[in-house]
Amino acid sequence: EMHDDDEEAAEDGDIVLLLEEDPTILPERFQSKWAHLPVLGTVQVQLERLPTTDQVEKLLSANRVICLASGNQGSLQRYYFYAQSAGSEGHLLSECMIDVQALLSITVKGDDRNAMRFIPYLEKAFLPLTTSSPTPQKGSP
Repeated sequence: EMHDDDEEAAEDGDIVLLLEEDPTILPERFQSKWAHLPVLGTVQVQLERLPTTDQVEKLLSANRVICLASGNQGSLQRYYFYAQSAGSEGHLLSECMIDVQALLSITVKGDDRNAMRFIPYLEKAFLPLTTSSPTPQKGSP
């Protein structure tokens, strides 16, 4: 029955991904998986403005995606996130980078059966930070 719900919702354009409320991973386990798993997909999203680290982490944790580590590399914000889909032993892993032009780059890896759904799920999670117009604003400082 649950399976049917999933399919119906997916047809409606909803990203159906039920995530654990308290996912866990040891930092060294994350690093090991990140080093060995292939990239499942990457996507770029133009944000409206440069968010604070706090904004990004709160937004994603509200979507049950937990920040393992974050930091600045020069003018680049870099984040490592993880999540687990309900009942899964595997993990959903992501590296997110935001450049000085507020361009977000999402890279996803994972050994969770729903790993491919994690890309659109993250895009949706970041929606509150995206620009309301579809084209990036040129010419603003």
